[in-house]
Amino acid sequence: MSKYHAHETVLATGPDRDGLPDAADFLNGMHPELHPLLIGPIHAPGDQHGARFASYVFLPDGEDSWDRPLLGGVEARDLFVLRLAEWLPDFQVVQVRYGAKPFQDDPTRFDAEVEDLR
Repeated sequence: MSKYHAHETVLATGPDRDGLPDAADFLNGMHPELHPLLIGPIHAPGDQHGARFASYVFLPDGEDSWDRPLLGGVEARDLFVLRLAEWLPDFQVVQVRYGAKPFQDDPTRFDAEVEDLR
């Protein structure tokens, strides 16, 4: 039986406004090797009916592989979500898991699931 990689990422999107925290503001308490995986705010171009949006993303850390040290990726993502709830309560937050198993009968595509974290 072979091991698969199930990647996990956290996406957060909400209103783009002055004073949004930089990704660096979220990093305290996270392993330094994980810092490059947290990106934002990413400002969406244009607006949607007068509203502008910004996003943050916490990219997969690859910790389910056998050759990487444990960096606390799961705990870091949980901490990021907690801080989002405190600092940006009007942002929508989801966790996406993908790569867990082949999608239907096409081995080049992978199944995915999304979990709303709020």
